[in-house]
Amino acid sequence: MNDQQAGHELARRSDPSLPALPPPTALARVGRVLTGTMGFGMVGTSLCGIIGLALDHAKDPDRIGVFFVISIFGITGLILARWAVRRPWSARAPAPSIASPALARAIKQRMLAVASQYHGRITAAELSAALGIEQGPSVQVLEAAARTGEARMLFSPEGIAVFEFPGLLAHKEDAKEPWEL
Repeated sequence: MNDQQAGHELARRSDPSLPALPPPTALARVGRVLTGTMGFGMVGTSLCGIIGLALDHAKDPDRIGVFFVISIFGITGLILARWAVRRPWSARAPAPSIASPALARAIKQRMLAVASQYHGRITAAELSAALGIEQGPSVQVLEAAARTGEARMLFSPEGIAVFEFPGLLAHKEDAKEPWEL
């Protein structure tokens, strides 16, 4: 499961009304198969050409330009074949971005739960690790919380952003800046 699918599943758990990712169309599948076939064909052709040049090198050593052209042809074939084989079919569907209200709401709810485990202070890396998502959406949600006043953005001496949720502090009277701990 890629990041896009994981994000979509996270959003669907909190809002079941979200539609599932659409299946790929038949034309998309045919296009992927043809692209892969063409890529593998280009790789095979370039390998045969390189072997032929290597065998013919003793007779005519001045064909280095032809070798590079055939090599570029083979590299292009590898790129096409890799795209056809490794790119998931569902990657065509638009990824739910953090702008999606359902995904933002799901991350925000989990963000508060994780922040309470860390006594009201959390970094984007900690949130990402706890939720198992990329750091980008974590930073966006934490910065949005700081903009709306739900959290304060503080910085450690190393320059790491630490987000403090005043409502979640375990001992409010002992609250200090993170680097004073």
